[in-house]
Amino acid sequence: MSAIEDNADCEDCGLARFFDIAGGITPNAAVKRAKSNLRVIRKEILDEVDAALEQIGLLLLSASAAPAMRPYDEVRSAANTIHGVSGAFGLEPLGVAAFMLREYLEHLRTAGRWDAEGLQLYHDAMRCLRGDANTPHCREVLVGLQQLASHSLRVRPSPPLN
Repeated sequence: MSAIEDNADCEDCGLARFFDIAGGITPNAAVKRAKSNLRVIRKEILDEVDAALEQIGLLLLSASAAPAMRPYDEVRSAANTIHGVSGAFGLEPLGVAAFMLREYLEHLRTAGRWDAEGLQLYHDAMRCLRGDANTPHCREVLVGLQQLASHSLRVRPSPPLN
């Protein structure tokens, strides 16, 4: 028997115990409190998303100025930040694009390549999605990014290192 099965009938286990004690919080109150807390930190988190987007742009600019520089890890880290918080703040398409960028970077790294133009398109698309994640064209933008990755990984040679 697993630990989960073993505790399935346990009324004093997990969060359930806090709902049944005198003075405990109700599930509705807990949800309201969580939503309120998200509103409080919303600006701070969105500022973090904007800073990560700006960091990606600066990294790509630096890499285009120094072709030997391929900041896979730094761009991936910034994309990870965006992916990690976007959904909680109504920016699901941006989070999906950030995840796709991470995947694209891994494919490029595995192939030993750097695709400055393709990565710039990802960044531009993410900036657009950050500006209006509720646009009816978000799906088309995401499909376009998938097509870019698929095409780029099959066709484009990597620029030679100097």
